[in-house]
Formats: sequence, C-alpha cells, structure tokens
Amino acid sequence: MLAWERFRALKAMGITPGVLHLNEGHSGFAVLEALNSRMQEEGIAFDSAVPRVSREVVFTTHTPVPAGPRPAFDADVIEEHLGPLRDKMGLSQDTLMGLGREKPSTSRRLFV
Repeated sequence: MLAWERFRALKAMGITPGVLHLNEGHSGFAVLEALNSRMQEEGIAFDSAVPRVSREVVFTTHTPVPAGPRPAFDADVIEEHLGPLRDKMGLSQDTLMGLGREKPSTSRRLFV
C-alpha cells in the first residue's frame, strides 16, 4: 500500500495522523492527500493549508544520493490520475506540476 493510500485508509477509519513520516518514492502524493483533507475539513485555501501540513511532514531517506533511475511522470499522466484532486483543491495544472519539479518555475513537463 502506498503512502497516499495509507493516509486515505486512516482517514476512512476516523484517524487523522499527527505526523506523516515519508521515506518512499513519490510519497509526496500523501502530502497532496493531507493538504486536500485539511482544506476540506477547515474550509481553507491551498496557500493556508501548506504551512499547517508542512509542520506535520517528516521525510527520511536511507540513500541520500541519487541511486538509479527514479520514475518521472508526464503531465498527461499526472492530469489523468490527479486531475480530479487538482480540481477539488483549486490548483492549476501548472501549479500542481510545479510541486513535482526540482525547479518549480521551469516549464519541464515531468513530475519527479
């Protein structure tokens, strides 16, 4: 089960995690779930949810250097799978893609 799926499962059981400990590939999707959840529960905008959720996220890694190829997703794939969540959160496609870019302001079309 991926991190975002675990987050959804906990929420479905009425459990709100106090801390999201992330250490797997593309665990950032769990952060999107947490942001959306906070936005819906508190009736706040994305920009207000970010600082609240960021205090509750811890990321650790066992390999602090690039090791092997890491998956990168084209904007069309991200839109296909995350478009409904993006719409619900009121984000533009470019803003969502910027969250997955090493340099958010670049026009690179891959979400890494």
